[in-house]
Amino acid sequence: MLVVQVDMVLAVGRWSSRAGWGAPHRLALAGGALLTYAWHSFAMRPVVHSTPELTAMSHIVFAAAALVLLACAARHVRRAANQAAAAEPALDASAANPA
Repeated sequence: MLVVQVDMVLAVGRWSSRAGWGAPHRLALAGGALLTYAWHSFAMRPVVHSTPELTAMSHIVFAAAALVLLACAARHVRRAANQAAAAEPALDASAANPA
């Protein structure tokens, strides 16, 4: 298990040092980890003893909160990318026609 984790750290380190790595890639990486954690909770035994219904409900609430958080982060990343793309032609036009 440790070998897999070390390999993943090395792979992400290699990928993140390449040109073009940005916010969408970080979002995908964090989202994958978050969703894996969320679905994995359904297969684990609870740490604190409670009824099966309460345990299932807590897992469902956590998974729903993870999805909402991921959707908000994706919206933020998309909005930032759109703003950067909209500002880029304005920068190119101002460089072509100096005042």
